[in-house]
Amino acid sequence: DFGVDRPIETYRVATEVHRNSDGTASGITIGEALTKILEIPFETKSRTGSTDPVNFPDGVQVLTRVRDVETDPVVDPDGFWVVFGTSPQAGDGTIDFQDITLNATQSISMVYTEDRDDDGVFKREEFMYLTSDMNPDTDGDSLGDYFEIREGWDIQVAGQNPKHVFPDPTRPNADQDLLDDDAEFAAGTHPKDPDTDSDGLLDGVDRCPLDPVNLPPTIVLGTSTDISGSEVTLTGGVYERLSDPGRCDVDAIDTIVIDWGDDNPFTPQYDPNTDTILGMGASDVSVSIQHIYATQNVSMITVTATDVRGEQSTAAFPVTITFPTAGLLAYYPMNDAIGVNNVINDAGPDDRDGSRTSPFAFDTNNRFGGASGAMCLAQDQVQNNGDAAAGVSLPPIPAPGVDHGFTIAAWLIADGSPSGVLVGQPGFTALFVDQGRYGFTIRDAGGTYHTIFDPTNPPTQTADQITCGMPAELDKWTFYAATVIPEGPDTRVRLYRGDGANWGVPMMSTVGAPVAETLISNALMTNPNPATNWRIVGNHNAFGPVQEAQGSGGAPFEGRIDDVRVYDRALVEIELNALFNEADNSGLPGN
Repeated sequence: DFGVDRPIETYRVATEVHRNSDGTASGITIGEALTKILEIPFETKSRTGSTDPVNFPDGVQVLTRVRDVETDPVVDPDGFWVVFGTSPQAGDGTIDFQDITLNATQSISMVYTEDRDDDGVFKREEFMYLTSDMNPDTDGDSLGDYFEIREGWDIQVAGQNPKHVFPDPTRPNADQDLLDDDAEFAAGTHPKDPDTDSDGLLDGVDRCPLDPVNLPPTIVLGTSTDISGSEVTLTGGVYERLSDPGRCDVDAIDTIVIDWGDDNPFTPQYDPNTDTILGMGASDVSVSIQHIYATQNVSMITVTATDVRGEQSTAAFPVTITFPTAGLLAYYPMNDAIGVNNVINDAGPDDRDGSRTSPFAFDTNNRFGGASGAMCLAQDQVQNNGDAAAGVSLPPIPAPGVDHGFTIAAWLIADGSPSGVLVGQPGFTALFVDQGRYGFTIRDAGGTYHTIFDPTNPPTQTADQITCGMPAELDKWTFYAATVIPEGPDTRVRLYRGDGANWGVPMMSTVGAPVAETLISNALMTNPNPATNWRIVGNHNAFGPVQEAQGSGGAPFEGRIDDVRVYDRALVEIELNALFNEADNSGLPGN
């Protein structure tokens, strides 16, 4: 091959013309084949200035001319003859050119070529690989054309056999994996595969590009409970960070699933029961989410985080749900309201059981439809003699401290025109109903009662519906709470109602404002007689405050009542909301 401007000459010659002493063919030398058989003139010169004296010693004859094409340091200083072939001696730098032996089936090639950029890659190879013969590093990736074409490097992916690879000498980043070839060489990654370990991450972002490890997301969350004890906030982060010890992969978070461990169907902002935060698209996600529990228990919050490659991690967070208990003086769930031997059980901390004083107080369905979950006083069957309490009488409950306030709360259904005390203490205070209007009254030190009313009558059942054997209309139940709040020398009194329409959305964290309130400038009566019984659904005429509020006598309360609580402090709205959102508690033992 005389170069790109002349045709290639190819010859076949007989090689078995000489014999060894044992009779086997000894082949012929290339010198004999050229001069005696093909009659092609050639010249050689002694090698000088070798940089590898062991494998290519000086003095060995090397090919410098074939026919009229000659290595000329003046005319063409970059041109030279290259000899290679299938003869084992073709690449032996210690044998003179003319003494290279050619045997049957072997071939010898003599090519005149150039290496203008002295990079060790000859012109014809540069042409084949589309590299430049004028630039030793065509793609500028600092590796050099010779290294990229002739040498390459080994890669070893975990769990796979080693592989030898060669980069593209014309492009610094052929696989577009964010790593140039010099960086691929340093990392031992494949220059033509953007994901060497096939783990779904580009080599340029994969901290372990030779190991298809995929670590799950890290979950760092904490829980906090609000003052009501029923709303839990889950805060923190879910992330994959390279700063984590042992982590060499970072993926975006795909989903975060929160199982609250209950069956509350109302959760702010998210789906019921199991909240799914979708489409994060980031490797570091902040979490802040609230959930309202409707029952008191120990729940296990389970958080499952999944990255975009499907790796999951799970973390569990136990939470203890307790509805407002601080300052609780008494709690009457009214489950099996008539009790045993007419006992009305107190589920509060001090077992202040009450007694049924009217033979016409019966069990009835509660607001969840549960049988025997509330108490009912039947129409026209309640005593009203001005002496005995009609319904339930409570034992002496320590008088709520007027210096730090108190709360009375209950669920109610009244008939169309009831009047009577719901919860109260004679001579001091009462939550009552008067001709269909709910109100609250409290006495000051001067003997004056201060009364506030709900300006809107709540839903009621008609008089002929108050038959305790009949199911209650569940949508008629209404929650009422009265709070007494000391404010320096004054006292603020508030009345709250919760019925779904006026309290906010059930099971949501938004609480309603009071429906009525007043500020009392006079000091309250500070020492109500602690021996005076409190009464639930008491006889109307036994309570002075009710008579004064109404201005006349009247019939006792007729209707249904459930979940009565008395606190020795003023609950805040979020605590009242927890009571309003309470789930069915008919499973409380002994009530």
